[in-house]
Amino acid sequence: MQLPSNLKPTLWGAALGAGLLALVGFTFGGWTTAGTAERTAEQRASNAVVAALAPICLTQFQVAGDTTTKQEELKKISTYERESLIERRDGRRCREARMQIPVLPEPAPI
Repeated sequence: MQLPSNLKPTLWGAALGAGLLALVGFTFGGWTTAGTAERTAEQRASNAVVAALAPICLTQFQVAGDTTTKQEELKKISTYERESLIERRDGRRCREARMQIPVLPEPAPI
């Protein structure tokens, strides 16, 4: 079977145009892959949980009393050790607060 002589340049142009379109779309157009979208969604969900729990934990920290001593103790240790100190000392209260936040059901598949 004989192909028309102008078909080959047309196919090459279409292939290069599709590649260029994908390159520009992913680089500058804001297109994302499913994996990137999932990581972004997980990060936003984590930030939302922190934003919801932080005021509760702060209030419980202040109500517990002796806040100046606790703050001085936190300033003395490294940033990496602070989380484990708070978890050991006040973790039960924060876990209870986390359990009070209602969990939304998963969206129904379309």
